[in-house]
Amino acid sequence: MNKGKTLLQMKLIGLPVPDLILLEEQLDNRSITKLNNFVKTKPVTTRFAVRSSSHVEDGKEASFAGLFETFLNVCSRQLHNAILSCFISKEKQIVKSYKEAVFNSLEKEGMDVIVQVMCDADVSGVMFSVNPITKEKQYVIECVYGLCNQLVSGLIEGDQIIYNSFTEEILSYKVFFQKEYLGLGECSGELKNFPVPMLNQSRKKVSGKQISLLTKTAAKIQQLLQTEIDVEWCFVKDKLFILQARPLTGLT
Repeated sequence: MNKGKTLLQMKLIGLPVPDLILLEEQLDNRSITKLNNFVKTKPVTTRFAVRSSSHVEDGKEASFAGLFETFLNVCSRQLHNAILSCFISKEKQIVKSYKEAVFNSLEKEGMDVIVQVMCDADVSGVMFSVNPITKEKQYVIECVYGLCNQLVSGLIEGDQIIYNSFTEEILSYKVFFQKEYLGLGECSGELKNFPVPMLNQSRKKVSGKQISLLTKTAAKIQQLLQTEIDVEWCFVKDKLFILQARPLTGLT
């Protein structure tokens, strides 16, 4: 299952995934109709995330993370260009080189595109069902205020929580001091930095209740995918949303 089909499967079993559609293979008349019908059901102020979903990415052997295109804070009028850019991203030389190195093949793979309602997150982050450093069977959660793009890219650190799912115990919580957060600016396809209120800069970003909800949701995703997982998530107020989930690579 690629990224898009995984999201649809999670939503089908009732997991908290933001509304989305999956456009398969190309932006043809059928896809355009599907897109227009989806957008019509949303308020005019809705922002969207548009992501490539290759048929070979996010597997146990290779993730292709960061190689295909992603567009955030996209308005409805910008959707067509963002979707087309995602479809053609499979032709990038860096993608071809990675695919040949990993699979020893240059055979063309299918490409879908995810169009998903974007969350204006209060807190967001990533979660691993196995400690990626020690390989111990424990949840590792990293999070920041706002959107977690810079955290995922390795540009900043975030709070780090290690959680024992067997004893339902927080083993450690390391707080990251954060003065600014990334949020939705004007509808331009760009994100904007905002100041974190001084009283919140050195506070824990997620509560014990939120951590418990995260790990219980992760267990359901593991059951669905039947593997160790890497999950991107966010909270809008106290409501959890799962943004992406993929098999965790590099464990062997």
